[in-house]
Amino acid sequence: AGAYALGQMAVRGINTVAIDRVVRALSHQTRRPQKLIRHSVAFALARIRSQGGGVGVGPELIQAAIDEHDVPTKALLLRACSRYPGSEEALRSAAKHPSPELRIAAARAAVDANWRGVSILLKDPEPAVQLAAIEAVGRMPTLDRMNLLGPIVNAGADLESPKKDGEQTDPRFAASIEALRALDIPKIWWENDTSRYARVQ
Repeated sequence: AGAYALGQMAVRGINTVAIDRVVRALSHQTRRPQKLIRHSVAFALARIRSQGGGVGVGPELIQAAIDEHDVPTKALLLRACSRYPGSEEALRSAAKHPSPELRIAAARAAVDANWRGVSILLKDPEPAVQLAAIEAVGRMPTLDRMNLLGPIVNAGADLESPKKDGEQTDPRFAASIEALRALDIPKIWWENDTSRYARVQ
């Protein structure tokens, strides 16, 4: 309950929880056998978004993210460890996980980690994972965004939008629009087809 409360304080912008002593105490709890405790601790650490905690905290969180078996807890731990050097190992492992939820978490954590390997998730067979990866690539200026996202835009450029609400469409169409948004040129859609852009938003 204490860990969850610390996480809620961080959510509400009470940044005084982000002190080394708190982060260190929480990180030590990631090895507890009770899943509920680990989840609450991971929630707090993910929300606090610290880069500190003292010597050894970063490696401890990274190892916890690698070893955790509960998918929701593991996803939070990925976010928590992504600001520490060496977190790429945890993200690489999560990017191969069978759970789409975890692959999405890896894509989202890639931005804080500046993990260039996120580009492998652009070809993920799960559309939701691909969309998360497209957004991540768009937020990483260290990557050649035009080279990575341009082909995705082209792949959906000639596809039709849904004709009515609830109608299924080709996932490449959604990916194409998300890639355009990630490239920060939504003006194209505003000028030519506002209904498509509004549907994506």
